[in-house]
Amino acid sequence: MIVLCLAVVVLGYTDADDVYQRSKRGFRDIKTISVPKPYPVYIPKPYPVIKQVPIKVQVPVKITVPKPYPVHIPKPTVQVPVKVPIHVPYAVKVPYAVAKPYPIEIENLKVAKESYPVVTENKVPYPVIIDSGHHGYGGDVHGW
Repeated sequence: MIVLCLAVVVLGYTDADDVYQRSKRGFRDIKTISVPKPYPVYIPKPYPVIKQVPIKVQVPVKITVPKPYPVHIPKPTVQVPVKVPIHVPYAVKVPYAVAKPYPIEIENLKVAKESYPVVTENKVPYPVIIDSGHHGYGGDVHGW
């Protein structure tokens, strides 16, 4: 109410149209007076919000881990040098059997007579001409 009274005294009581016309001119003839507020307005600051983060408490739990099956780890064996005989290839006579076309008995060989004459001497039924290297003579094999 005090503020209203002061505003009426300062501005003077005028109608709304007159105030509108003066506002267009910019209030050049009227000084603005700052009127203190009747009481201090307390704007409370927001309280600090404390967010409660849930803390997970780790409860010690005894966990029994099953042991794996017993694995046999072989101990390293000591390498003992062993003398290995070196194979040297050499001629070996291997008895082998040759397939014979028919069975031959020794008694039959003594008694058997040949159906054709067997010549034991070196008799040749045709003349043998030995080529002496001269071409054109005698039994030339090449036909020159």
